[in-house]
Amino acid sequence: MKVVFGLIFFQDKQSIDRLLPTLPKYDVIAVDGRNKGYPSNNLLSTDGSRQSLELHGATIIDLPDVTEFEKRDAYLREAERIKADVLIVIDSDHTLVGDWKKFESELKLLPSVPSLYSMPIYTQGVDNIYRFSYMPLVLVRPEKLYYEERHDRICIDHIQQSPKGIINGVMQINNHDLRTQDRIAKGYIYKVINRKVESGKFPDEILDVMRSIGW
Repeated sequence: MKVVFGLIFFQDKQSIDRLLPTLPKYDVIAVDGRNKGYPSNNLLSTDGSRQSLELHGATIIDLPDVTEFEKRDAYLREAERIKADVLIVIDSDHTLVGDWKKFESELKLLPSVPSLYSMPIYTQGVDNIYRFSYMPLVLVRPEKLYYEERHDRICIDHIQQSPKGIINGVMQINNHDLRTQDRIAKGYIYKVINRKVESGKFPDEILDVMRSIGW
């Protein structure tokens, strides 16, 4: 069974240096580039992120000025090209902890059909409070799957897929402590703006942050 990690990143060397030692010896497909509309003068990472990933042996794809879901779809297409059986979605500000033997034993029991499975994750919010959930981060037979319109909408033939179950053994932990407050604020605002809230309005606290960093 060929298992790979899919990662998008931009200017996040410290977080990447923390992430990489927590990964087992699976191939990493990493997509670099400024997201479309993100406020930066650089198209690609210039802070050493790429060099850290190269030393780890990652495959790096350059894809600046596109949406987040287009970047995520790029690692799916690379997984398809190299005939990966499973792709595990990770982010640069994550770490992974747990029992990889248990995780791998559960992977081997999965039917070999295009499908999603969840794994446990602790996510650090902008209020620095961690919240536990399960997220669809394990993609089986990724050649049939693709992202459509949103970073969290994974489809087959334009039909959004729901997780078929949970893979236990390993947990992802999201932690943005190594990012600057400016980076956290810009990232949060970018996500809010690109959710296209129906009302088209932003909460006052978001507007205050935007003004404070000169958005």
